[in-house]
Amino acid sequence: MLRIGIDEAGLGPTLGPLVVAGAAFRFDGATVGHNDRRGDTDVGAAVPFDTDLGRVLSAALAAPGRRRSSGAGARLVVGDSKAIYGPAHDLSALEIPVLAFIACRAGGDGRWPATLDELLLAVGGDPAERTALPWYAAPAPPTPLVADVAVVEQAATRLRDALAAAGVEFVGFRADVIPESRLNRDFETQPNKADVLFARSADAFDRLSALRRPGEAVGAVMDRQGGRRFYLPPMMARWPQRFTWPLEETPTCSRYRVKLDDAEAEVRFVVGGDAEAPETGLASMLAKYLREAFMSMWNRYFEGVCPGVPRTAGYALDARRWLGASRGARLAAGIDDAQLVRTR
Repeated sequence: MLRIGIDEAGLGPTLGPLVVAGAAFRFDGATVGHNDRRGDTDVGAAVPFDTDLGRVLSAALAAPGRRRSSGAGARLVVGDSKAIYGPAHDLSALEIPVLAFIACRAGGDGRWPATLDELLLAVGGDPAERTALPWYAAPAPPTPLVADVAVVEQAATRLRDALAAAGVEFVGFRADVIPESRLNRDFETQPNKADVLFARSADAFDRLSALRRPGEAVGAVMDRQGGRRFYLPPMMARWPQRFTWPLEETPTCSRYRVKLDDAEAEVRFVVGGDAEAPETGLASMLAKYLREAFMSMWNRYFEGVCPGVPRTAGYALDARRWLGASRGARLAAGIDDAQLVRTR
């Protein structure tokens, strides 16, 4: 059984990248009968959500709100990245679990990537795209960015033991860091932000579901964004060759079954999915971690271009303040706002 979580960080801001990330776990799942809507015959199929992954991993993971500790039995806090990063902007709270999980990924060497660029490669990203824009082109910083190496090592050791005891394999991450220039090109071809997000989330689903074994069922939880409730039309447009049908479409959860080549997937769009499903929470944390790492490089660059202008997180109101205060310096430096400022 392959369980996938997908989430984003940075859909709303005016400045900085959008990051869409996914995380995948593998574990044994139950095989039960269900009614196949293509006929009346009851067929056997693995049901991806028969197993409560949060309960299976409860010895390894804790929900946000619990006091973190580095003791021998400490659990990693995984969930909504906004709650974990919090008003304190504690990047280590994201970094420790993200690096611990990537150190425990299937087929890995037991270590986390040594630099940000190595991390991008490990999650399927492209460091060359980072260096194409001057505000992201600084030398790749070493990881951990802020956390203590010993703490990450201890967390990875505890997590590796807990995953083995639970019979769960962490398959790995995938992420796409979409800089402003590429995002603006997406905005030119898609009617709205929700369609851009769906397209990039579908990319993450395809990349992670391609890791399934022959006949392996897939369950995916995507955090629902905006007011969209009905996903059948964009799903059928994205995957016209796959038979897709709705199972449920409510104000809080939309569920669909998707026929893969030799198995089936259940795809869920859930309000607060990053808090409900550990796989989606972990994806949320990777997305936020990468967004913050890129914004740190962004701010360091513009501190040199626009000395005296305070840093920005890129969100609309503060971005307006920053753009106004930095306008003269940006014009003098010849910076093209078409590369820097999102059109939506």
